[in-house]
Amino acid sequence: MSSLAQEESRSISENCTWGQRKRFADGKVTVPFKRFLGYDCGLDGNLVVNPEQAVTIKRIYSMFLQ
Repeated sequence: MSSLAQEESRSISENCTWGQRKRFADGKVTVPFKRFLGYDCGLDGNLVVNPEQAVTIKRIYSMFLQ
C-alpha cells in the first residue's frame, strides 16, 4: 500500500511540474501580485511598477550593496 501511495505522489508531482513547464513554454506566467513587492497588475495583465513600493525595493537593494 505504501509503495502505491508513494508512486501516486511521485506521479502527481511530475504532472504538476510538467504543467508549470508547459505554461512557461506557452508564455503563460502567473504572478502572485498580492505578495509581489514593487509591482502591480496593469490593465493589460502585465507588470506595472508600484511607485510607493519601489522606494522600499530600492532601499533593500542599496542596503544589500552596502
